[in-house]
Amino acid sequence: EIQWQILDQSRPDAEAALRRVHDDAHIQRVKEIRLGREKLGPDTYVIPSSFGALLEAQSLWLDAVDEVLERGRYNTSWALSRPPGHHASRGSADGFCIFNFCAAAAAYAIQVKGLERIAILDFDGHHGNGIAAYADEESRVTYASVHQAPLWPGTGDDANDRGPLSNRLSAPVSRGAQGKEYLKRWAECISFTQSKNPQLVIVSAGFDALSADPLVQCQLKPIDFMYITLQLRTAFPHTPIVLGLEGGYSNDAGLAFAQSLRPFLDSTIQHNSTSFKKNTNSINKDVVLTTTLQDKSLIRLGKLCLCLDATGNIHAVCGRLPPLGLPTAAFGVFDPQVRSITECGTGTRFYVETGELRGAWCSKRPFLSILFRPRRMAVAQVSVVENTVTIAHKDFQRLNAEFDRLSLKKSWKPYKKFLLTGVASRYRTDILAASAPVTITTSAREGIVKTTAIAGNLQVGYYLVRTPRRGDPPTIATDFIIADLLHNGNFEQIDKSHSDKCARVAVGVAVFVEPAARKRKLGLILFKQAMLACRRLGFKYMLFVERDTGSGRLVKWYENMGFSKIPPDALPGLDRAMIGQLPDPDLEPDFYDVPLPDDHDISITPYTPPSTFIWSFTSLIGNFFDFLGLWDDTASS
Repeated sequence: EIQWQILDQSRPDAEAALRRVHDDAHIQRVKEIRLGREKLGPDTYVIPSSFGALLEAQSLWLDAVDEVLERGRYNTSWALSRPPGHHASRGSADGFCIFNFCAAAAAYAIQVKGLERIAILDFDGHHGNGIAAYADEESRVTYASVHQAPLWPGTGDDANDRGPLSNRLSAPVSRGAQGKEYLKRWAECISFTQSKNPQLVIVSAGFDALSADPLVQCQLKPIDFMYITLQLRTAFPHTPIVLGLEGGYSNDAGLAFAQSLRPFLDSTIQHNSTSFKKNTNSINKDVVLTTTLQDKSLIRLGKLCLCLDATGNIHAVCGRLPPLGLPTAAFGVFDPQVRSITECGTGTRFYVETGELRGAWCSKRPFLSILFRPRRMAVAQVSVVENTVTIAHKDFQRLNAEFDRLSLKKSWKPYKKFLLTGVASRYRTDILAASAPVTITTSAREGIVKTTAIAGNLQVGYYLVRTPRRGDPPTIATDFIIADLLHNGNFEQIDKSHSDKCARVAVGVAVFVEPAARKRKLGLILFKQAMLACRRLGFKYMLFVERDTGSGRLVKWYENMGFSKIPPDALPGLDRAMIGQLPDPDLEPDFYDVPLPDDHDISITPYTPPSTFIWSFTSLIGNFFDFLGLWDDTASS
């Protein structure tokens, strides 16, 4: 039986619980954020609403302790809280962790509930350095962790280190560890804490050791987490157990969590050791290749190429792009906004995340047919740790098969045909962009607005806007910026939505116009039509990052349309952001007009939102097709 308990508000003693394991200065720094985001660590930020959310998360851990110690209805309790916490130390935040909920729950059990022996077990793929630091100052706590090493944060790699109080154990596993190795070291952790006869067991439950996780290189499957909690239940059949969420950054984390619940719901589940026998013929067997990435965005590895996108994710692509495995700087221009690489000679664009390829590098097609349809190249996620590249065997085989299928025969005729195709592709693109009639339309579905310019059957420009989806958290921090820059500090003048009581802000994320079409004012038309669509969808403000080359003319152009520069410290990471209010088209219709010559051949279809019922229905259908990967972003309104 599962008994769900929903937290309505944070507990009055949640902040006091945090102060038992954190310095006052650290808590006050998070508590007093008033504007924008503040960076607490290399990858850890807070906003004004963070402190309240963190108190609610800590309250869940405290309620879980009370549930198993006082109320006595259940022997096991889960705290489903975010963000994680086991990297946070007494005076600092790190690794997405701001406060250490697990340590605070242990301190609560000791200082408030009067317990003398607490065991903390941690099966997150990273070592919980924050919990280890707490155990080093609290002798009534025993801490044991299984994790990958070497790996960030760089601690927990010494299996013989017991800490100054001899009360903690590190059980590291190697990179690429399978479920069998992980469970073996987990059993050592359980045995270490079991010998202390704990009165309460608290578990930092992280699910980032899954094979699909981008931050850890272990190879666990969701079913392995059932055996992890089965060992836990078997070792502590009568001891109260509290489990709380830590890391886990893949789509399989939910399934792994569901598997971890099974031993607590079905007492008949037993350990089946045969399920961990190594299958040497498994298609999931890893192939480990080694190279030196250095600072390049792309490098050749055998038949494969490794691409590094703007967010630092590394992908493997088949060897047709780019030639000779050159870094992207030598191949073309890397666009961090749309995450594409544009080859200078032929204009071929490769989209790093999807593998879509447009232009002359689309080989193995009839002559010139590549101009009409984009091609997708095989793409696979790979991991790189200490210059060692790891890729799943099945992905390695698939990419090599794709490479062999696409590779040109080593004779001069295919190369000649290929080069001629590239020249024809670039020439045709320029002709269409410069002189062909252009149709501009706007499509919208929940979360995305896209204005597109089409010449013939070629997309010569677009403007892409991200809009908050239903249920997204309100952007309260942006209200401070809007009030200060656009309304002279008067919050009452902010045009707020009725649902979440804050401004609705659309975010421009990408714009592109073919160079040959830029004298036709397509960029201005696309920008204003996207603004008009957002305004008609109920968004009163727009934010974007300007790409001025240093002359200041582009910034001045935006300012003339009513946009203001946001101070760099207001939104960390967006040091060139601008924000403005979108005029009402009924009151200022001329704002969205673009003067064009009488003989222009540009057809514009302004966006008109459907009725509320139709919009809700189409949004539902759109989300369904989006899930299936069938939605066409270029569909007109």
